[in-house]
Amino acid sequence: MFDYDKSTRRTRLSYIGFFFSAMQNIKELEHIRDDIKELGDYLAKKRILNDDNYQRLVWALKEYGRFYIPNISGLVSWALQNLIHHLEEPRKNKLKMLLESLRDALEKRYSAFRKVSPQIHLFEDAAEFPNAYNVDEVMAWDHRISRDKKVALERFLGAVGSSREELIAAFSEKNESVRNNIQDRIAKETRKLMREFNESYLKGSAEIELNVKFDGSYLRFTICNADTTGSVLWSEASSGVRWYLSAFFELKRALHSRNSIILIDEPAIHLHITAQKEVLKLLQTLAQGTKYVLYTTHSPYLIDKNRLGDVEAIVRQANTSIIENLTAIEDCPSRMEVLTPVCHALGYDMSMSLTPQTSRMNLVVEGISDAYYVNAMLTFLKVPDEDKPFVIPCQGAPSVPNVLSILLGWGLPFSVLLDYDEEGLKTSKKIDAAFGEVGFHVCMVSRDRGNQIENLLSSEDYRKVCGKDFDPKDIKKSKVAKAKRFAAMVESGELIPDETTIKNFNRIFDWLEILDWEGAFDDELEWYDKHHNKV
Repeated sequence: MFDYDKSTRRTRLSYIGFFFSAMQNIKELEHIRDDIKELGDYLAKKRILNDDNYQRLVWALKEYGRFYIPNISGLVSWALQNLIHHLEEPRKNKLKMLLESLRDALEKRYSAFRKVSPQIHLFEDAAEFPNAYNVDEVMAWDHRISRDKKVALERFLGAVGSSREELIAAFSEKNESVRNNIQDRIAKETRKLMREFNESYLKGSAEIELNVKFDGSYLRFTICNADTTGSVLWSEASSGVRWYLSAFFELKRALHSRNSIILIDEPAIHLHITAQKEVLKLLQTLAQGTKYVLYTTHSPYLIDKNRLGDVEAIVRQANTSIIENLTAIEDCPSRMEVLTPVCHALGYDMSMSLTPQTSRMNLVVEGISDAYYVNAMLTFLKVPDEDKPFVIPCQGAPSVPNVLSILLGWGLPFSVLLDYDEEGLKTSKKIDAAFGEVGFHVCMVSRDRGNQIENLLSSEDYRKVCGKDFDPKDIKKSKVAKAKRFAAMVESGELIPDETTIKNFNRIFDWLEILDWEGAFDDELEWYDKHHNKV
Protein backbone atom coordinates (compact mmCIF):
# COMPACT_ATOMS: atom_id res chain seq x y z
CA MET A 1 0.00 0.00 0.00
CA PHE A 2 1.04 3.66 -0.38
CA ASP A 3 1.82 5.96 2.57
CA TYR A 4 2.26 9.72 2.26
CA ASP A 5 5.03 11.18 4.43
CA LYS A 6 4.09 14.81 5.19
CA SER A 7 7.55 15.70 6.49
CA THR A 8 9.31 14.75 3.24
CA ARG A 9 6.29 15.12 0.93
CA ARG A 10 7.01 11.69 -0.49
CA THR A 11 4.66 8.81 -1.20
CA ARG A 12 6.24 5.50 -0.22
CA LEU A 13 5.30 1.89 -0.90
CA SER A 14 4.85 0.03 2.39
CA TYR A 15 4.60 -3.70 2.98
CA ILE A 16 1.46 -5.50 4.05
CA GLY A 17 0.64 -9.14 4.69
CA PHE A 18 3.29 -11.73 3.87
CA PHE A 19 5.96 -9.29 2.75
CA PHE A 20 5.62 -7.25 5.93
CA SER A 21 6.28 -10.32 8.05
CA ALA A 22 9.14 -11.43 5.82
CA MET A 23 10.90 -8.04 5.89
CA GLN A 24 10.43 -7.63 9.64
CA ASN A 25 12.27 -10.87 10.36
CA ILE A 26 15.53 -10.60 8.44
CA LYS A 27 17.86 -11.50 11.32
CA GLU A 28 21.04 -11.04 9.28
CA LEU A 29 20.16 -7.40 8.69
CA GLU A 30 19.71 -6.47 12.34
CA HIS A 31 23.41 -6.55 13.25
CA ILE A 32 24.34 -4.97 9.89
CA ARG A 33 22.02 -2.06 10.59
CA ASP A 34 23.39 -1.56 14.10
CA ASP A 35 27.01 -1.72 12.96
CA ILE A 36 26.42 0.73 10.10
CA LYS A 37 24.65 3.10 12.48
CA GLU A 38 27.62 2.94 14.85
CA LEU A 39 29.97 3.88 12.02
CA GLY A 40 27.59 6.62 10.93
CA ASP A 41 27.60 8.09 14.44
CA TYR A 42 31.40 8.06 14.31
CA LEU A 43 31.35 9.95 11.01
CA ALA A 44 28.72 12.38 12.30
CA LYS A 45 31.01 13.36 15.16
CA LYS A 46 33.56 14.39 12.57
CA ARG A 47 30.88 16.69 11.06
CA ILE A 48 31.44 15.48 7.53
CA LEU A 49 27.96 14.17 6.78
CA ASN A 50 25.70 16.88 5.33
CA ASP A 51 24.52 15.19 2.13
CA ASP A 52 20.88 14.32 1.40
CA ASN A 53 21.99 10.85 0.31
CA TYR A 54 23.31 10.17 3.79
CA GLN A 55 19.95 11.09 5.28
CA ARG A 56 18.26 8.76 2.79
CA LEU A 57 20.66 5.98 3.77
CA VAL A 58 19.91 6.55 7.46
CA TRP A 59 16.18 6.44 6.68
CA ALA A 60 16.63 3.22 4.68
CA LEU A 61 18.48 1.55 7.57
CA LYS A 62 15.67 2.52 9.93
CA GLU A 63 12.68 1.72 7.72
CA TYR A 64 13.71 -1.15 5.42
CA GLY A 65 11.39 -3.44 7.36
CA ARG A 66 8.32 -1.29 6.63
CA PHE A 67 9.01 0.38 3.29
CA TYR A 68 10.33 -0.67 -0.09
CA ILE A 69 13.68 1.06 -0.82
CA PRO A 70 13.69 1.39 -4.62
CA ASN A 71 17.22 2.81 -4.94
CA ILE A 72 19.15 0.77 -2.37
CA SER A 73 21.91 -0.07 -4.88
CA GLY A 74 22.33 3.63 -5.70
CA LEU A 75 22.52 4.57 -2.02
CA VAL A 76 25.13 1.91 -1.34
CA SER A 77 27.14 3.00 -4.39
CA TRP A 78 27.05 6.57 -3.11
CA ALA A 79 28.20 5.48 0.35
CA LEU A 80 31.08 3.42 -1.05
CA GLN A 81 32.26 6.42 -3.06
CA ASN A 82 31.72 9.12 -0.44
CA LEU A 83 32.07 7.56 3.01
CA ILE A 84 34.83 4.97 2.76
CA HIS A 85 37.69 7.41 2.32
CA HIS A 86 36.82 9.19 5.58
CA LEU A 87 37.63 6.07 7.59
CA GLU A 88 40.86 4.46 8.50
CA GLU A 89 41.53 0.73 8.67
CA PRO A 90 39.90 -1.49 9.86
CA ARG A 91 36.72 0.59 9.87
CA LYS A 92 37.03 1.17 6.11
CA ASN A 93 36.86 -2.51 5.17
CA LYS A 94 34.17 -3.17 7.75
CA LEU A 95 31.90 -0.46 6.37
CA LYS A 96 32.45 -1.69 2.81
CA MET A 97 31.51 -5.25 3.81
CA LEU A 98 28.47 -4.12 5.78
CA LEU A 99 27.11 -1.91 3.00
CA GLU A 100 27.51 -4.63 0.38
CA SER A 101 25.86 -7.16 2.71
CA LEU A 102 22.94 -4.78 3.26
CA ARG A 103 22.49 -4.28 -0.48
CA ASP A 104 22.72 -7.99 -1.28
CA ALA A 105 20.34 -9.02 1.49
CA LEU A 106 17.69 -6.52 0.44
CA GLU A 107 18.07 -7.16 -3.29
CA LYS A 108 17.63 -10.88 -2.62
CA ARG A 109 14.21 -10.19 -1.08
CA TYR A 110 13.35 -7.55 -3.63
CA SER A 111 13.90 -9.94 -6.52
CA ALA A 112 10.96 -11.97 -5.19
CA PHE A 113 9.01 -8.86 -4.29
CA ARG A 114 9.32 -7.44 -7.81
CA LYS A 115 7.80 -10.55 -9.34
CA VAL A 116 4.43 -9.70 -7.85
CA SER A 117 4.62 -5.98 -7.08
CA PRO A 118 4.24 -3.22 -9.66
CA GLN A 119 7.01 -0.90 -10.73
CA ILE A 120 5.81 2.70 -10.47
CA HIS A 121 6.85 4.95 -13.36
CA LEU A 122 6.09 8.63 -12.86
CA PHE A 123 6.31 10.51 -16.13
CA GLU A 124 7.38 14.04 -15.28
CA ASP A 125 6.76 16.42 -18.13
CA ALA A 126 9.44 18.89 -17.07
CA ALA A 127 12.21 16.29 -16.92
CA GLU A 128 13.64 16.78 -20.40
CA PHE A 129 17.13 16.10 -21.65
CA PRO A 130 19.78 18.73 -21.18
CA ASN A 131 22.16 19.16 -24.09
CA ALA A 132 24.94 17.22 -22.39
CA TYR A 133 25.94 15.24 -19.30
CA ASN A 134 29.35 15.38 -17.64
CA VAL A 135 30.62 11.97 -16.53
CA ASP A 136 31.68 13.41 -13.17
CA GLU A 137 28.08 14.46 -12.54
CA VAL A 138 26.83 11.02 -13.50
CA MET A 139 29.34 9.29 -11.22
CA ALA A 140 28.63 11.54 -8.23
CA TRP A 141 24.86 11.50 -8.75
CA ASP A 142 24.38 14.02 -5.94
CA HIS A 143 23.17 17.60 -5.53
CA ARG A 144 25.47 18.76 -8.30
CA ILE A 145 23.12 17.24 -10.86
CA SER A 146 19.47 18.36 -10.82
CA ARG A 147 16.59 16.00 -10.24
CA ASP A 148 15.19 16.67 -13.73
CA LYS A 149 18.51 15.73 -15.30
CA LYS A 150 18.57 12.51 -13.27
CA VAL A 151 15.03 11.56 -14.32
CA ALA A 152 15.73 12.35 -17.99
CA LEU A 153 18.91 10.28 -18.09
CA GLU A 154 17.34 7.30 -16.33
CA ARG A 155 14.42 7.53 -18.76
CA PHE A 156 16.72 7.43 -21.79
CA LEU A 157 18.98 4.67 -20.45
CA GLY A 158 15.99 2.54 -19.48
CA ALA A 159 14.51 2.92 -22.96
CA VAL A 160 17.70 1.72 -24.67
CA GLY A 161 18.15 -1.11 -22.15
CA SER A 162 21.18 0.41 -20.47
CA SER A 163 21.98 1.69 -16.99
CA ARG A 164 23.92 4.43 -15.23
CA GLU A 165 26.60 1.92 -14.25
CA GLU A 166 27.08 0.94 -17.89
CA LEU A 167 27.20 4.59 -18.92
CA ILE A 168 29.94 5.25 -16.37
CA ALA A 169 31.85 2.27 -17.76
CA ALA A 170 31.49 3.76 -21.24
CA PHE A 171 33.71 6.61 -20.02
CA SER A 172 35.89 5.04 -17.33
CA GLU A 173 36.55 1.46 -18.49
CA LYS A 174 40.33 1.11 -18.89
CA ASN A 175 40.05 -1.43 -21.69
CA GLU A 176 39.53 0.72 -24.80
CA SER A 177 37.87 -2.09 -26.75
CA VAL A 178 35.32 -2.72 -24.02
CA ARG A 179 34.74 1.00 -23.64
CA ASN A 180 34.13 1.45 -27.36
CA ASN A 181 31.80 -1.56 -27.46
CA ILE A 182 29.61 -0.05 -24.74
CA GLN A 183 29.48 3.31 -26.51
CA ASP A 184 28.65 1.64 -29.83
CA ARG A 185 25.89 -0.44 -28.24
CA ILE A 186 24.20 2.61 -26.65
CA ALA A 187 24.40 4.50 -29.95
CA LYS A 188 23.10 1.48 -31.88
CA GLU A 189 20.16 0.96 -29.50
CA THR A 190 19.34 4.67 -29.78
CA ARG A 191 19.18 4.43 -33.58
CA LYS A 192 17.02 1.32 -33.30
CA LEU A 193 14.68 3.07 -30.89
CA MET A 194 14.38 6.09 -33.18
CA ARG A 195 13.49 3.88 -36.14
CA GLU A 196 10.62 2.42 -34.12
CA PHE A 197 9.56 5.90 -33.07
CA ASN A 198 9.52 7.16 -36.66
CA GLU A 199 7.87 4.07 -38.17
CA SER A 200 5.28 3.33 -35.51
CA TYR A 201 4.30 6.73 -34.19
CA LEU A 202 5.18 9.38 -36.74
CA LYS A 203 4.17 7.05 -39.60
CA GLY A 204 6.13 8.80 -42.27
CA SER A 205 4.84 12.30 -41.50
CA ALA A 206 8.32 13.27 -40.36
CA GLU A 207 11.58 11.63 -39.44
CA ILE A 208 13.42 12.59 -36.28
CA GLU A 209 16.97 11.60 -35.44
CA LEU A 210 18.44 11.72 -31.94
CA ASN A 211 22.22 11.65 -32.04
CA VAL A 212 24.21 10.41 -29.06
CA LYS A 213 27.88 11.36 -28.99
CA PHE A 214 30.58 10.44 -26.47
CA ASP A 215 32.79 13.50 -26.51
CA GLY A 216 35.68 13.27 -24.08
CA SER A 217 34.07 13.39 -20.65
CA TYR A 218 30.66 14.44 -22.02
CA LEU A 219 27.61 12.61 -23.34
CA ARG A 220 25.99 15.00 -25.84
CA PHE A 221 22.53 14.95 -27.43
CA THR A 222 21.52 16.63 -30.67
CA ILE A 223 18.32 16.27 -32.66
CA CYS A 224 17.52 16.80 -36.31
CA ASN A 225 14.63 16.49 -38.73
CA ALA A 226 15.33 14.52 -41.89
CA ASP A 227 13.45 17.16 -43.89
CA THR A 228 15.94 19.84 -42.89
CA THR A 229 19.69 20.07 -43.01
CA GLY A 230 21.88 20.09 -39.94
CA SER A 231 21.05 19.37 -36.32
CA VAL A 232 20.14 21.44 -33.29
CA LEU A 233 20.69 21.11 -29.57
CA TRP A 234 17.98 19.28 -27.66
CA SER A 235 16.90 22.52 -25.98
CA GLU A 236 16.40 24.16 -29.40
CA ALA A 237 13.91 21.55 -30.64
CA SER A 238 10.18 22.29 -30.42
CA SER A 239 8.45 21.58 -27.13
CA GLY A 240 6.11 19.13 -28.88
CA VAL A 241 8.97 17.05 -30.27
CA ARG A 242 10.80 17.07 -26.94
CA TRP A 243 7.68 15.99 -25.06
CA TYR A 244 6.77 13.28 -27.56
CA LEU A 245 10.25 11.76 -27.47
CA SER A 246 10.46 11.97 -23.68
CA ALA A 247 7.08 10.26 -23.35
CA PHE A 248 8.10 7.60 -25.84
CA PHE A 249 11.30 6.85 -23.90
CA GLU A 250 9.40 6.68 -20.62
CA LEU A 251 6.86 4.24 -22.02
CA LYS A 252 9.57 2.11 -23.59
CA ARG A 253 11.38 2.01 -20.24
CA ALA A 254 8.19 0.77 -18.63
CA LEU A 255 7.98 -2.06 -21.17
CA HIS A 256 11.13 -3.54 -19.66
CA SER A 257 9.24 -4.01 -16.37
CA ARG A 258 7.02 -7.03 -15.88
CA ASN A 259 4.45 -5.22 -13.73
CA SER A 260 4.17 -1.50 -14.37
CA ILE A 261 1.96 1.35 -13.27
CA ILE A 262 2.67 4.46 -15.35
CA LEU A 263 1.51 7.79 -13.94
CA ILE A 264 1.24 10.72 -16.37
CA ASP A 265 -0.07 14.23 -15.76
CA GLU A 266 -1.64 15.82 -18.87
CA PRO A 267 -0.05 13.68 -21.60
CA ALA A 268 0.41 15.25 -25.04
CA ILE A 269 -0.44 18.71 -23.78
CA HIS A 270 2.02 20.22 -26.30
CA LEU A 271 0.84 18.16 -29.26
CA HIS A 272 -1.62 18.84 -32.06
CA ILE A 273 -4.86 16.84 -32.35
CA THR A 274 -3.56 14.10 -34.65
CA ALA A 275 -0.55 13.51 -32.44
CA GLN A 276 -2.77 13.37 -29.34
CA LYS A 277 -4.84 10.63 -30.96
CA GLU A 278 -1.63 8.71 -31.67
CA VAL A 279 -0.59 9.08 -28.03
CA LEU A 280 -3.96 7.62 -26.96
CA LYS A 281 -3.27 4.60 -29.20
CA LEU A 282 0.18 4.31 -27.64
CA LEU A 283 -1.30 4.36 -24.14
CA GLN A 284 -3.94 1.78 -25.13
CA THR A 285 -1.24 -0.50 -26.53
CA LEU A 286 0.83 -0.16 -23.40
CA ALA A 287 -2.03 -0.73 -20.94
CA GLN A 288 -2.25 -4.46 -21.51
CA GLY A 289 -1.47 -7.55 -19.47
CA THR A 290 0.19 -6.54 -16.20
CA LYS A 291 0.84 -2.95 -17.25
CA TYR A 292 -1.43 -0.09 -16.26
CA VAL A 293 -1.57 3.56 -17.27
CA LEU A 294 -3.11 6.24 -15.06
CA TYR A 295 -3.23 9.76 -16.50
CA THR A 296 -5.05 13.05 -16.14
CA THR A 297 -6.32 15.06 -19.08
CA HIS A 298 -8.58 17.88 -20.21
CA SER A 299 -8.38 16.78 -23.83
CA PRO A 300 -11.31 14.94 -25.44
CA TYR A 301 -8.83 13.29 -27.82
CA LEU A 302 -7.27 11.40 -24.92
CA ILE A 303 -10.56 9.89 -23.72
CA ASP A 304 -11.50 6.50 -25.14
CA LYS A 305 -15.26 6.62 -25.71
CA ASN A 306 -15.33 2.80 -25.59
CA ARG A 307 -13.91 2.76 -22.06
CA LEU A 308 -15.89 5.45 -20.26
CA GLY A 309 -16.29 3.09 -17.33
CA ASP A 310 -12.59 3.60 -16.62
CA VAL A 311 -12.92 7.39 -16.43
CA GLU A 312 -12.74 9.05 -13.02
CA ALA A 313 -13.52 12.76 -12.83
CA ILE A 314 -11.93 15.28 -10.47
CA VAL A 315 -14.75 17.61 -9.45
CA ARG A 316 -14.34 20.85 -7.55
CA GLN A 317 -16.57 20.97 -4.50
CA ALA A 318 -16.48 24.02 -2.22
CA ASN A 319 -12.85 24.45 -1.18
CA THR A 320 -11.70 20.97 -2.11
CA SER A 321 -11.91 18.41 -4.91
CA ILE A 322 -13.38 14.94 -4.98
CA ILE A 323 -12.91 12.03 -7.36
CA GLU A 324 -16.07 10.46 -8.77
CA ASN A 325 -16.70 7.81 -11.35
CA LEU A 326 -18.06 9.31 -14.54
CA THR A 327 -21.37 7.46 -14.12
CA ALA A 328 -21.96 9.14 -10.75
CA ILE A 329 -21.59 12.74 -11.91
CA GLU A 330 -24.79 14.74 -12.05
CA ASP A 331 -25.38 16.91 -15.09
CA CYS A 332 -25.43 20.23 -13.25
CA PRO A 333 -23.88 23.56 -14.26
CA SER A 334 -21.05 23.48 -11.70
CA ARG A 335 -19.82 20.19 -13.11
CA MET A 336 -20.28 20.71 -16.83
CA GLU A 337 -16.65 21.81 -17.17
CA VAL A 338 -15.74 18.28 -16.11
CA LEU A 339 -18.09 16.71 -18.62
CA THR A 340 -17.18 18.88 -21.60
CA PRO A 341 -14.18 16.79 -22.78
CA VAL A 342 -16.22 13.65 -22.21
CA CYS A 343 -19.00 15.03 -24.39
CA HIS A 344 -16.42 15.61 -27.10
CA ALA A 345 -15.22 12.02 -26.73
CA LEU A 346 -18.78 10.73 -26.93
CA GLY A 347 -19.02 12.21 -30.37
CA TYR A 348 -21.03 15.36 -29.74
CA ASP A 349 -19.38 18.15 -31.71
CA MET A 350 -19.41 21.05 -29.26
CA SER A 351 -17.90 23.32 -31.89
CA MET A 352 -21.19 23.17 -33.75
CA SER A 353 -22.78 24.94 -30.80
CA LEU A 354 -20.81 28.01 -31.80
CA THR A 355 -22.27 28.05 -35.31
CA PRO A 356 -25.97 28.99 -35.04
CA GLN A 357 -28.04 28.98 -38.21
CA THR A 358 -29.52 31.92 -40.09
CA SER A 359 -31.74 29.90 -42.44
CA ARG A 360 -33.64 27.87 -39.84
CA MET A 361 -34.75 27.99 -36.23
CA ASN A 362 -32.15 27.62 -33.45
CA LEU A 363 -33.43 25.65 -30.46
CA VAL A 364 -31.55 26.49 -27.24
CA VAL A 365 -31.59 23.68 -24.64
CA GLU A 366 -29.99 23.41 -21.23
CA GLY A 367 -27.35 20.77 -21.90
CA ILE A 368 -25.89 17.95 -23.96
CA SER A 369 -28.39 15.33 -22.77
CA ASP A 370 -31.31 17.50 -23.93
CA ALA A 371 -29.68 17.85 -27.36
CA TYR A 372 -29.31 14.07 -27.71
CA TYR A 373 -32.96 13.39 -26.85
CA VAL A 374 -34.33 16.15 -29.08
CA ASN A 375 -32.18 15.30 -32.10
CA ALA A 376 -32.93 11.58 -31.76
CA MET A 377 -36.70 12.15 -31.71
CA LEU A 378 -36.56 14.68 -34.56
CA THR A 379 -34.90 12.01 -36.67
CA PHE A 380 -37.24 9.23 -35.51
CA LEU A 381 -40.32 11.33 -36.30
CA LYS A 382 -38.88 12.01 -39.77
CA VAL A 383 -38.98 15.78 -39.44
CA PRO A 384 -37.77 17.18 -42.79
CA ASP A 385 -34.30 18.74 -42.70
CA GLU A 386 -35.65 22.15 -43.67
CA ASP A 387 -37.98 22.06 -40.63
CA LYS A 388 -35.48 20.71 -38.14
CA PRO A 389 -34.21 23.28 -35.65
CA PHE A 390 -30.49 23.62 -35.03
CA VAL A 391 -30.12 22.45 -31.42
CA ILE A 392 -27.71 24.52 -29.29
CA PRO A 393 -26.83 22.96 -25.91
CA CYS A 394 -25.73 25.24 -23.08
CA GLN A 395 -23.77 24.38 -19.97
CA GLY A 396 -26.77 24.27 -17.69
CA ALA A 397 -29.90 26.41 -17.41
CA PRO A 398 -28.17 29.47 -15.87
CA SER A 399 -26.05 29.91 -19.03
CA VAL A 400 -29.09 30.01 -21.35
CA PRO A 401 -29.70 33.80 -21.05
CA ASN A 402 -26.08 34.47 -22.07
CA VAL A 403 -26.53 32.42 -25.24
CA LEU A 404 -29.81 34.18 -26.00
CA SER A 405 -28.07 37.58 -25.74
CA ILE A 406 -25.62 36.49 -28.43
CA LEU A 407 -28.35 35.16 -30.71
CA LEU A 408 -30.37 38.34 -30.29
CA GLY A 409 -27.31 40.44 -31.03
CA TRP A 410 -26.80 38.53 -34.26
CA GLY A 411 -30.46 38.83 -35.17
CA LEU A 412 -30.97 35.06 -35.36
CA PRO A 413 -34.30 33.21 -34.86
CA PHE A 414 -34.54 30.94 -31.83
CA SER A 415 -36.76 29.12 -29.34
CA VAL A 416 -35.95 27.81 -25.86
CA LEU A 417 -36.68 24.47 -24.17
CA LEU A 418 -36.24 24.28 -20.38
CA ASP A 419 -36.76 21.63 -17.73
CA TYR A 420 -39.64 22.35 -15.37
CA ASP A 421 -37.41 22.13 -12.30
CA GLU A 422 -36.00 24.73 -9.92
CA GLU A 423 -33.18 25.84 -12.22
CA GLY A 424 -35.48 25.93 -15.23
CA LEU A 425 -38.02 28.09 -13.40
CA LYS A 426 -35.35 30.55 -12.23
CA THR A 427 -34.01 30.80 -15.76
CA SER A 428 -37.50 31.27 -17.20
CA LYS A 429 -38.05 34.27 -14.90
CA LYS A 430 -34.71 35.80 -15.91
CA ILE A 431 -35.52 35.36 -19.60
CA ASP A 432 -38.98 36.89 -19.15
CA ALA A 433 -37.50 39.87 -17.26
CA ALA A 434 -34.70 40.49 -19.75
CA PHE A 435 -36.28 39.56 -23.09
CA GLY A 436 -40.04 39.50 -22.44
CA GLU A 437 -40.81 42.12 -25.08
CA VAL A 438 -38.78 40.44 -27.83
CA GLY A 439 -41.30 37.70 -28.62
CA PHE A 440 -39.98 34.15 -28.86
CA HIS A 441 -41.05 30.76 -27.58
CA VAL A 442 -39.92 29.57 -24.13
CA CYS A 443 -41.22 26.06 -23.61
CA MET A 444 -41.15 23.91 -20.49
CA VAL A 445 -40.80 20.17 -21.07
CA SER A 446 -43.90 19.32 -19.04
CA ARG A 447 -46.92 20.72 -17.21
CA ASP A 448 -45.75 18.94 -14.04
CA ARG A 449 -43.30 20.70 -11.75
CA GLY A 450 -40.02 18.86 -11.20
CA ASN A 451 -40.03 17.23 -14.62
CA GLN A 452 -36.93 17.16 -16.82
CA ILE A 453 -36.48 16.07 -20.40
CA GLU A 454 -35.99 12.46 -19.29
CA ASN A 455 -39.59 12.51 -18.03
CA LEU A 456 -40.77 12.77 -21.65
CA LEU A 457 -39.73 9.12 -22.05
CA SER A 458 -42.20 6.51 -20.95
CA SER A 459 -41.23 4.42 -17.94
CA GLU A 460 -40.66 1.41 -20.17
CA ASP A 461 -38.47 3.30 -22.66
CA TYR A 462 -36.44 4.82 -19.84
CA ARG A 463 -35.98 1.39 -18.30
CA LYS A 464 -34.61 0.07 -21.60
CA VAL A 465 -32.14 2.94 -21.84
CA CYS A 466 -30.91 2.55 -18.26
CA GLY A 467 -30.60 -1.23 -18.28
CA LYS A 468 -29.18 -2.42 -14.95
CA ASP A 469 -28.78 1.20 -13.81
CA PHE A 470 -32.54 1.81 -13.85
CA ASP A 471 -33.63 4.03 -10.98
CA PRO A 472 -36.75 6.12 -11.72
CA LYS A 473 -36.00 8.30 -8.67
CA ASP A 474 -32.51 9.25 -9.83
CA ILE A 475 -32.72 10.46 -13.42
CA LYS A 476 -29.77 12.82 -12.91
CA LYS A 477 -27.30 9.97 -12.60
CA SER A 478 -25.04 9.84 -15.70
CA LYS A 479 -27.50 11.92 -17.75
CA VAL A 480 -25.21 12.45 -20.72
CA ALA A 481 -24.24 8.79 -21.03
CA LYS A 482 -27.90 7.71 -20.92
CA ALA A 483 -28.93 10.31 -23.48
CA LYS A 484 -26.15 9.17 -25.79
CA ARG A 485 -27.33 5.57 -25.33
CA PHE A 486 -30.92 6.53 -26.13
CA ALA A 487 -29.87 8.29 -29.35
CA ALA A 488 -27.72 5.32 -30.41
CA MET A 489 -30.49 2.79 -29.64
CA VAL A 490 -33.08 4.80 -31.58
CA GLU A 491 -30.77 5.29 -34.54
CA SER A 492 -29.89 1.57 -34.71
CA GLY A 493 -33.52 0.45 -34.34
CA GLU A 494 -32.77 -1.32 -31.07
CA LEU A 495 -35.29 0.93 -29.37
CA ILE A 496 -38.56 2.05 -30.99
CA PRO A 497 -40.11 4.70 -28.75
CA ASP A 498 -43.57 3.74 -27.55
CA GLU A 499 -46.80 5.71 -27.84
CA THR A 500 -46.30 7.69 -24.61
CA THR A 501 -42.78 8.86 -25.55
CA ILE A 502 -43.90 9.82 -29.07
CA LYS A 503 -46.93 11.72 -27.75
CA ASN A 504 -44.85 13.70 -25.24
CA PHE A 505 -42.26 14.79 -27.81
CA ASN A 506 -44.94 15.49 -30.42
CA ARG A 507 -46.61 17.86 -27.99
CA ILE A 508 -43.36 19.78 -27.42
CA PHE A 509 -42.50 19.90 -31.14
CA ASP A 510 -46.00 21.08 -31.99
CA TRP A 511 -45.83 24.02 -29.59
CA LEU A 512 -42.34 24.91 -30.88
CA GLU A 513 -43.94 24.94 -34.37
CA ILE A 514 -41.61 22.19 -35.55
CA LEU A 515 -44.52 19.78 -36.18
CA ASP A 516 -48.24 20.21 -36.73
CA TRP A 517 -49.45 17.42 -34.47
CA GLU A 518 -53.04 16.21 -34.72
CA GLY A 519 -53.12 15.45 -31.00
CA ALA A 520 -52.42 19.02 -29.94
CA PHE A 521 -54.99 20.57 -27.62
CA ASP A 522 -55.76 24.25 -27.47
CA ASP A 523 -55.84 24.30 -23.68
CA GLU A 524 -52.33 22.87 -23.51
CA LEU A 525 -51.02 25.44 -25.97
CA GLU A 526 -52.73 28.13 -23.95
CA TRP A 527 -51.01 26.82 -20.82
CA TYR A 528 -47.63 27.10 -22.54
CA ASP A 529 -48.38 30.67 -23.55
CA LYS A 530 -49.29 31.64 -19.99
CA HIS A 531 -46.76 29.60 -18.00
CA HIS A 532 -44.62 32.69 -17.28
CA ASN A 533 -47.45 34.11 -15.20
CA LYS A 534 -47.77 30.94 -13.16
CA VAL A 535 -44.17 30.16 -12.18
